[in-house]
Amino acid sequence: MNRLALPAIATLALIPMGVLAQDFDPDLVERGRYVAVAADCAACHTNHEEGLEWAGGYVLDTPMGQMISTNITPSVEFGIGGWTEAQFERAVRHGVAPGLHMIYPGMPYADYARISDEDISALYAFIMSEIEPIDQAPALQTSLAFPFNIRYVMAGWNLLFGHNQPFDAATTQPGGADRGEYLVTALAHCNTCHSPRNILMAEGGPFLSGGNVGGWDVPNITSDPISGIGGWSDEEIVQYLRQGNAHGKAQAAGPMAEAVSYSLQYLNDDDLQAIAAFLRTVPPVRTEGQDVPSFAFRDPDTLALMNPDGTVGAVPAVTPNPEGEQLFLSSCANCHGADARGTDDFYYPSLVNNAATSGTSAANLVMVISSGLQRETEEDYFFMPAYAGQWTSQQIADVANYVLQSYGNPELVVDAAYVELLQAGGEPPLLMRAMPYLLALGGIGAVAVLLLIIYLIRNRRRRARFG
Repeated sequence: MNRLALPAIATLALIPMGVLAQDFDPDLVERGRYVAVAADCAACHTNHEEGLEWAGGYVLDTPMGQMISTNITPSVEFGIGGWTEAQFERAVRHGVAPGLHMIYPGMPYADYARISDEDISALYAFIMSEIEPIDQAPALQTSLAFPFNIRYVMAGWNLLFGHNQPFDAATTQPGGADRGEYLVTALAHCNTCHSPRNILMAEGGPFLSGGNVGGWDVPNITSDPISGIGGWSDEEIVQYLRQGNAHGKAQAAGPMAEAVSYSLQYLNDDDLQAIAAFLRTVPPVRTEGQDVPSFAFRDPDTLALMNPDGTVGAVPAVTPNPEGEQLFLSSCANCHGADARGTDDFYYPSLVNNAATSGTSAANLVMVISSGLQRETEEDYFFMPAYAGQWTSQQIADVANYVLQSYGNPELVVDAAYVELLQAGGEPPLLMRAMPYLLALGGIGAVAVLLLIIYLIRNRRRRARFG
């Protein structure tokens, strides 16, 4: 044998065989392409300012700090090009990358654990054969507060909450509510944002009854006709998923606009219908204090408040707010109209009976004023400028209050402090608020254990000396 070939053979022997086998079945690759879209992989693993798809760098602001998505191109040095399918499966489903590198659940592996074996294989085949390797690491790295910066903490979290099992392939076939459940709870992972979180930031509370992401209120999408989407038609649900706009009901903004732009609009009709069918089966959850749906909150002609029985009530008194009114007329009215009714083609939505103005929270109204909106579909491009850099927190509060008083829920009141809280990511979860006390208790416990050890050592020495 040629002696020059020996080093090459030795090197190849060290590389897992799964990495070398890059000839995948074309049908499997195409299936993986669709799985990647449904799972919204590229949206989070792409820095959309730099435009390097799948190379990571997307910033996810969390109460614990910034999580930065990683390079998942087939780059051997900087991505996952050296991973076998088994290693890929363990990372996607269980949050453990090669080298026992613990992944934070900003990547929703607890939900991806439900992805079928066939779809995991297809996704691996697609990434390894169709995505261009990018030999570059993200410029930023994940930076979390103590003790969350200790990745091995996630091992305990996984023991508590990493128990979801893959769907059987028979229940993931196209059509029907079973397919919809697979999409909602696994591939499209809707429940990741639309379900509440418990004290340890795992999913908890009523399924799909709403949550919070980065200052945005994530709506209740149960079958409840008042607080959820039980009052929507199947066509409206499908239209919202495809276009991000259910006329007269709601418009996608913030994280949901990204989901529509990069993922949901590309699902086929059968899958969108399957999602709608499954959502019909989700037990209804009524949001406390809400007895009229946001899309029927006011009489559209008189702006009078609607009663729970469907009768027209009184027109609420409007508190004078010249600052907010002036800002509205000089900026917002240019698109939404001086009467806030939007345009006839629904491109600019009405602010009357809108989910952002007539629900039980003003958070999404404040956030869309602050952050603006970008949502791109194959049919259109929707844009609203961000005013956080143009207006003060008080001005944003003024215009929000004017809209709420005049066209939305007048019971909601916004102040500058609330605006700043939302812009900073919203109310910190209980775990973060309690962490200083937990760390203090941990410190006290550590000191107590240390003192006990010292006492036992000294006591043993004393007994040895005089025993």
